[in-house]
Amino acid sequence: MLSNKWFQGMLYALVGLLIVLVVLVIAVTIRDVSDIARGNTYPTKTISATGEAKISVKPDVAYLFYDIVAEEKDEKGAREKYQKKMRDFLAGLKALGMDINASNVATTAFSMNKDETAENAKRYKATVSVQVKIEDKKAIDDTLKAVYDVALKHDLEPSAAAGYNQCAGFKDQTEYMTPELRRQATENAWKKAAELVLPTGLRLGAVVGAASYDSSAYYPPAGSCSYPVPGIPLAPVELTTSVNLTFEVR
Repeated sequence: MLSNKWFQGMLYALVGLLIVLVVLVIAVTIRDVSDIARGNTYPTKTISATGEAKISVKPDVAYLFYDIVAEEKDEKGAREKYQKKMRDFLAGLKALGMDINASNVATTAFSMNKDETAENAKRYKATVSVQVKIEDKKAIDDTLKAVYDVALKHDLEPSAAAGYNQCAGFKDQTEYMTPELRRQATENAWKKAAELVLPTGLRLGAVVGAASYDSSAYYPPAGSCSYPVPGIPLAPVELTTSVNLTFEVR
């Protein structure tokens, strides 16, 4: 009698456990179906493609580098001479309509050396390195030429460290990355993905991931910049925007 009751109890327990397992399976299935319906699960089969769009734009910012050199028989004379050259140069820039402040005209180096080998008398040589920042969206080539002429008039020399150094770039290149340019990049990414899956017999599904980024075309003052001849127009710079799309494949 006890043996039958024990087996009966075990049977009820197994049936109860089976019912619980069935309920759990149904609940998990309903949750998964609900997640898929809401797009909460990431597909196991995906493909990614990157599309680009480019635009050629004239730089609107340029940096020029000059040395103001002054030689005299004493230190005071050399100092006064380079200071006058600096005043005359700044006056010339102001005459062009430039706003003279620390953000667009700055002294980057200064040295005062005594020449013991000069004939007849000891001479002092002062050298002041100047950086000039030019911003002009409409006619930067004309402004560059005007600054060259002012520097030449006041006997400034191209920076000994940079040569005819002209670093060009953009004040804010993002303004050139228009929605139309990004649309082209997105369209190109879509076409590339379609071309990739075509030979496989698969089909593109929904977009499950997207990212975009732009190439950098800003060159800060540095010795690695280009060395164009003064007066040569700035060449347009190619800006690139890229869009990466990830698709579900079926």
